[in-house]
Parts: sequence; C-alpha cells; structure tokens
Amino acid sequence: VLPLKWVDHQVRSLAGCGTLLQWTTTNNEFVSQYIIERSTDGIHFSALDAVQPLTGNSGQYSIVPQTGSVSKYFYRVNALETDGKANYSAVLQSRNCGSDKPLISIYPSLVRQSFTISGM
Repeated sequence: VLPLKWVDHQVRSLAGCGTLLQWTTTNNEFVSQYIIERSTDGIHFSALDAVQPLTGNSGQYSIVPQTGSVSKYFYRVNALETDGKANYSAVLQSRNCGSDKPLISIYPSLVRQSFTISGM
C-alpha cells in the first residue's frame, strides 16, 4: 500500500476578492475525506469545509472558501484517512483583497549588510 502523495497544492487570488484553493493527490484510495482548514495566525486552524475523495487512485480538487475581513489567511488540507490518521498538506498563505498592505516589505531599499523582512 502506497501512502498518499501531495502532487500539487496552491492558493490563487481571484477577481472580486476571492481565493481559490487547489490541490492534486495520488494514492488516495484510503482517504475518507479532505478537510479544508483555515487560520489567521498560521498556528491555530479550524475546519471550513470537507470534500469527498474522487474514485480512483488520484484526483484534482478545488474550493473557493468564503473570505472575511482579515487581511491574510493561512490554509491547509487534512487528508483524513479511513483509519483516522491525519495527513496534512503544506500550509499556504493568501492575502485578502481588502488589505492595502503589501504581503512583504523589505527595507532599507539600498542594502549593504543586512535587511529586514516584515509582514510574514
């Protein structure tokens, strides 16, 4: 039995302030459901929605989660297996269109020895 493999996982911004979460897996025959989770701090996640796995060995999935008033969200997918084991995707960050702050700021602009990154 081969373990679940995360082939691709990405978050894209949509026109009209939406977010598209997409993922592709192989060896998903023992996955009972995919649970989409979201966080505002990248540490504490809560379940948003669940998607049933496609029939077969692999699948491509997508969901458009409802956005809120937070400037950025963190997403991950929990592939819950039939034996109860959780198999998490990588954590991805999206930026809500309501935010006017850049996702990353680097300063000073003329770097000589070091620079600072903020907004992560």
